[in-house]
Amino acid sequence: MRALCEACQAPQPVDWRPGDLCVACGLAVRAEARCHWCATWAPHAKFCRKCGAAAIGRHHYGAARMLKHLGASIFEIPSLLADLDPAQIDTYSAIYATHAAVAHRHVEIARALGQQLYLRQWAQEMEDSLVPQLPWPDEKLAAYSTATSPEESPFALIRDLAELASMQAGVFNSVSLSLLQSPNPSVAAEAALQLSGWRALFATRTGAKRPHLIPPLLQSPLPEHAAPRLAALGHEPPPAFSLTGHPDTDFLIVLLEKNRTALEQSLHHPDPERRYVAASQLIFIGAPENIGPALRSATPGRQLELLREITSAKRPVPNLHTECFDIFLNADDHRLCRAAASAIVLNRHPADLLRLIDLSNASHDIVHAVLLSKPAPETYSEIGRRLVETGKFDSGQWGLDLAAKPGAMPLGFVLEHFPSAPPAMQCHLLRFAENQVEAHGVERSPLERLIIRQCLAPGTVEVIATAWACIHRIQMHRRVGLTVPCDLSLENVEWCWTMPELLAAIAQLMANPEAVGQPLVRDDFDRFLRSAEPEFFAAAVHWPDECRRVIRSAPLADPYIYALRFAESLRL
Repeated sequence: MRALCEACQAPQPVDWRPGDLCVACGLAVRAEARCHWCATWAPHAKFCRKCGAAAIGRHHYGAARMLKHLGASIFEIPSLLADLDPAQIDTYSAIYATHAAVAHRHVEIARALGQQLYLRQWAQEMEDSLVPQLPWPDEKLAAYSTATSPEESPFALIRDLAELASMQAGVFNSVSLSLLQSPNPSVAAEAALQLSGWRALFATRTGAKRPHLIPPLLQSPLPEHAAPRLAALGHEPPPAFSLTGHPDTDFLIVLLEKNRTALEQSLHHPDPERRYVAASQLIFIGAPENIGPALRSATPGRQLELLREITSAKRPVPNLHTECFDIFLNADDHRLCRAAASAIVLNRHPADLLRLIDLSNASHDIVHAVLLSKPAPETYSEIGRRLVETGKFDSGQWGLDLAAKPGAMPLGFVLEHFPSAPPAMQCHLLRFAENQVEAHGVERSPLERLIIRQCLAPGTVEVIATAWACIHRIQMHRRVGLTVPCDLSLENVEWCWTMPELLAAIAQLMANPEAVGQPLVRDDFDRFLRSAEPEFFAAAVHWPDECRRVIRSAPLADPYIYALRFAESLRL
C-alpha cells in the first residue's frame, strides 16, 4: 500500500492515514495498492484498473503471487485463497517473503546510491522492475542472494547507478560516456547532468563532446539544474538560471558568474577538488592573491596545474612567495620544481632569481626560467658570474639568446671573465660574445676585437677553432666574401694588435698544424694571410726578429695554405 497526491504525484510519508492531505501541495491524496496479478500500482478498489484482477487483502499478496507462479489463473486465485488452509497460505507467504527480502536489499542499494544523485526515483524504479519478477526461479534467487558490490551487481540499473555515483565523486571513464546512450532515459538524463557539472567541466577531462551533452540537457527533467550547465557549454540563446540549493549546481553558477567572494570562500571547502577549481578560477579572473592555502594543500598534480596556470597568466604573485618556495624546495617532481620557479620569477626580484640558481645548483631548466624573466642588466651579470664560477655557463643554455640582446647582459661580461676562465668555459664565452656582437650590430666593438685576437692567441686547439668559427659566422652574416677574421691591413693591425704581437701570433699559429687543420680555420687563415697589403709588409720589416720567427714557422704550417709565400714576402 502507498499513498500518492492526485495533483503533484508526491509520495506521502509512511504514517499517512486516509483523509490526510498532501504534505507537498495540500491537495487530495489517493491510496494505491499493488495488483497481485500484474504487480502494478493502482487506486485501492475492488478490481485492478489495468488487468481487472479482483482485489485481495494485503496479507494475502505474497501467497497470491506464489499461486500465480504455480499456475493458478487470474480468476482462481481469490477462491483458492479462501479455500486453502491458513497454514499453507502462511507457507506461501513465507516463501515469497524470502524472494521479497532479496529484492528489497537490491532496492535499498539503489536507494543509497541514488541519494548522491540529482534524480531521486531510483529506488522506486528498481522496485517496479523487480516486483513483477517475483518469485524468481531457484537459480536466480540463489544468484541474486549472493552479496556483491554495486559495480558487480547482476542488475544493470544498479551498475549504472554505481557509475553515476562515481561520476558525482569526480571519477570519470569510458563507461561514463556510454551512459549518455543508455536505453534508460533516466540514466541518460542523470549522466548528462554529471558530465556537464563543474567536476567534469573544470576539474577533469571527460572526453564528453558538447553536441552529445546539449540535447539531453534540453530535455532534462530537472531544468533548474540543466540551465547553468547549458550556459557553461555555450548554448545559444543562453538560458536563465538561478541558485538551486544544490551545492554542486550552485558552485557551477559561482564559476559562471566569476563571483570572487564566493570563490575565495570555496578555498576553505573540505573537498580538495572544489578548492582546486576555485583557485584555478581565481587565477583566471586575475585574483590569485589568496589561493596560498589551497595551493599548499593540493596534491602535487594539482599544484603543478595551478602553477602552470599562474605562469600562463604572466602576472606577478608576490603573495604566493612562501608557498612557491616551499614547493620548490620540497617537491620530488622536477616538473613541479620548474613550475614553482616559473611562478617565482614572475616577481622579477633579483634576490629570488639568484636564490633559485643557487638552490637548484644552476639546473638547466631553472636557469632557463630565470633568464626568461628578463631581469635587470646587473642581475644578468651576477647570474652569469655565478654560472661561470660554478662551471655551469653553457652557450647552449635556453634563454641565453635573450641575455645577449641589448639591454640585457652587459657587454663587459665576457671581457671580464674570459681571461680567468678554463679553456672549455672560454669556448662558451666566445660563442656568447658572438651572439652579443650580432645582437647589438656594432662593428669593431671590444667584443669583436676579443674574438679576433683569440683567433691568433695562445690557447688550446678547441678555443682557437671556436674563435675562428665565431668570427666566420659574424662576417658571413654581415656580407658574404668578407675576410675572416679581418683584412690584414695596417688599420686593423693597429685596432687589434701591435705589429710585434701580430707577427708573433701568426708564427705561433703556423707552428700549430693541429689548430690550423680545424674546420674553417685552414681556409680562413689562408685568406687572412693573402689579404696582407704591401703597406703591411713594409711596416713588418721593421721588426726583424718577429719576421724571422714567422719565416721559421711557415714550413710547419699546412703546405696548401699561403704561409710560405707570406713568409717569403717578409724576407723582401
